[in-house]
Amino acid sequence: MNREFLRSLELEDGVVESIMAKHGATIKELNDQVETQKTKAETLENQINERDKDLKTLREQLKDHEGANTELEALQSKYDEETQKLQSQLEHNNKMNEIRLAINKSGARNEKAILALLDLEEVKVNDDGVQGLKEQLETLKESDNYLFEVVDKKKPNIVTGGNPQGAGSGTLTREQIMQEKDNVKRQKLISENPELFR
Repeated sequence: MNREFLRSLELEDGVVESIMAKHGATIKELNDQVETQKTKAETLENQINERDKDLKTLREQLKDHEGANTELEALQSKYDEETQKLQSQLEHNNKMNEIRLAINKSGARNEKAILALLDLEEVKVNDDGVQGLKEQLETLKESDNYLFEVVDKKKPNIVTGGNPQGAGSGTLTREQIMQEKDNVKRQKLISENPELFR
């Protein structure tokens, strides 16, 4: 989303700036979440590497000791279990990051609400991207469209003497339009009645 796109919808500069400020805050929050998850992933990878290094060192130190093999095998199985848990946690974090990013790219108004409605078991993340999420998001857009931003790309057909396709038949005033509490409806009314905002 950029200023030129919003201006092409014939929104006022103040409205454009307000939308861009909100969008910027959302992007910053998402970037912060991504950085946090990257840090967690790096920490988990460092723990796995450190454990592997410890095992290698211990194995070399205990080569010549008889009873140490049993101890080493027990330690190895413990590390294998912990490594498996850390790997699973890392994969889960990566999956959730990809899902959150896709949800926010879809124009979601409330990420948590949408996450609660998704069947995350059906979503798979691999080298090809996220599978099984797009279909669920499309279904949600149809059944619960209030959870998503709606961008009305329809431009009014302005002709000399007024706007016959818009609601500008004199039934609404600028003040009445500005009193509309729903931002989407208000923007639609503004775009349908541009002569009131010149």
